[in-house]
Amino acid sequence: MSSKNEKLIRVHSAKIGKALGWLDSATKSAIIKALRKAGIPKGDTNKIAELLLWLA
Repeated sequence: MSSKNEKLIRVHSAKIGKALGWLDSATKSAIIKALRKAGIPKGDTNKIAELLLWLA
């Protein structure tokens, strides 16, 4: 994982954890929707969703 992606995860880690608790399914669109609901900026949600799916 690049340092840019590591920083992105570190900055939003609390919100990511909160958003993942709301998920009913593990689709990219569901993850993005939950991340947005948690307050993560729209520009970051797609990259974070891709990283989470890559890790899973």
